[in-house]
Amino acid sequence: MNRILNCLSLAVLASTLFAGCSSDSPSEAPVPPPAGAGDVCGYVRCNGQGLSGVVVSDGVNVVKTDAAGYYSFTCDLSSADFVRISVPSGYETSRDGMLPAFYAAIDPAAQGVQRFDFDLTAADNSRHLLLVMADVHISGRKPGYPDDGGTVVAELDARQCRDRFIPRIASCAASAPEGYRVYGLNLGDMTHSEYWYSKNYSFPQYIETMKGIGFPVFHAIGNHDYCHKVADDTADAQYKAALGPTYYSFNLGSIHYIVLDDMVYKGANSYAARIDDRQMEWLRRDLAAMDPAVRDVVVGMHVPTVSGLQTDGSYKKALENFDEFYALFAGYNLTVLSGHWHHAHSVRIGDTASEYILPAVCGTWWYELLCNDGTPAAFTAFTVDGTSVSRRIVPFGETYASERYRVYNKGVTTNTGTVGPGTSADPAGGSPAILVNLWEMRPDWTFTCYENGVQTSGRLTRVARYDPVHRDFCNQELIGWERYSWCATVRTADHWLQYVPEDPAASVRITVANQKGSLLHVIDTKIE
Repeated sequence: MNRILNCLSLAVLASTLFAGCSSDSPSEAPVPPPAGAGDVCGYVRCNGQGLSGVVVSDGVNVVKTDAAGYYSFTCDLSSADFVRISVPSGYETSRDGMLPAFYAAIDPAAQGVQRFDFDLTAADNSRHLLLVMADVHISGRKPGYPDDGGTVVAELDARQCRDRFIPRIASCAASAPEGYRVYGLNLGDMTHSEYWYSKNYSFPQYIETMKGIGFPVFHAIGNHDYCHKVADDTADAQYKAALGPTYYSFNLGSIHYIVLDDMVYKGANSYAARIDDRQMEWLRRDLAAMDPAVRDVVVGMHVPTVSGLQTDGSYKKALENFDEFYALFAGYNLTVLSGHWHHAHSVRIGDTASEYILPAVCGTWWYELLCNDGTPAAFTAFTVDGTSVSRRIVPFGETYASERYRVYNKGVTTNTGTVGPGTSADPAGGSPAILVNLWEMRPDWTFTCYENGVQTSGRLTRVARYDPVHRDFCNQELIGWERYSWCATVRTADHWLQYVPEDPAASVRITVANQKGSLLHVIDTKIE
């Protein structure tokens, strides 16, 4: 990992401690940096040669390396945590296991100058595969109902992660197209702070469980990655000690990636969804320091910026400083990646901005590898070639591994779900219908429908529905939703289709095309 050299005098620097990857000639001591240039300094190099224009920050200051690869600035030690570099396009750092070594911890009690050197390796990442995950939630817990020792018990969460999730995502990485570099991004809630104490299961155990992943993974902090016992700005101390800074940036190919913490934590798992003023000011400086030719930005953070999604694509603003945040990206093509909800959504924010809310790796908290909107437990693969990006949700549980959508055609009606005992949320009755849970659905996809080969119109609508499979798991007491309310089936509005045939006996075909007109799915079904 990164190490620190505290220097009483720049003139007596005798050795260099490296953060990043090794030089071809590590035994050669670098030229000491010039005196009087700040209390934090260092070099960024590749193969012993300084790299100019690399962005370096302590979370407040944002500077660039000079022609020799040297940087320096004066740091407020009372509030600074890490020096971090925005790894430039075409380079990689070394890593400690899965953790990329792009940062080094600042010592707030140090006297004199602190020096941090970063050595990089050249790597063509203009084409890359980014594997994004959210809400792993491993905590040494054995899910059970009606309590965690219950009568219906799932496998230990860490074992399920190790034996099911890790092999699948590692296999996906290994199958990357030739010439593609592979990276990971975890959008938070790796752990669950209540279990740091009751199960002695925290970030070191998470890192150990994930050690077989085989590629570098960047991390964002989630609400459960804060210590619930702490109500001040030290609640992220355990996270930082294990995984580094909670906000930073890096570059892969033609895309600038930014990771943020969009929570102001208040203790006891209470927080405001907001990007605090310190980060917002850093974000302005980070964007100003970007290569002006780069216009594509991806921001990863845990809590979605929106809520209240509707079938017409509308939404409510959930981030307190929503307008201020999105205004910073005027003129950029912005993609926001988030998790937290444990279900999947695609949202258009504007002409040049979208938010993808990812399904949970843990599904329904490892009771079932199915999220509470019916989306399989999954990660998302982003295949990037220049600025061309394609994505797909990749399930990993054996039961759902081959699914891209799910069709319900037995006993379905135009009310809220399947025929059965009526409740206020799910009454019986209505006309026979077909439901499709198309969890990858995007607002700009188009659909064409046929009955017995004849094209129809006006019979396919977007609806809000509960997923029948997940609801049945709850009803069968296979999911502890009565004790843990967040495990209950949720009614979602943006990835459900309902088709009401003119002839209930007709064979129905629904074709799905993307915004370019390319055919994605052909769904053949009929009411049974």
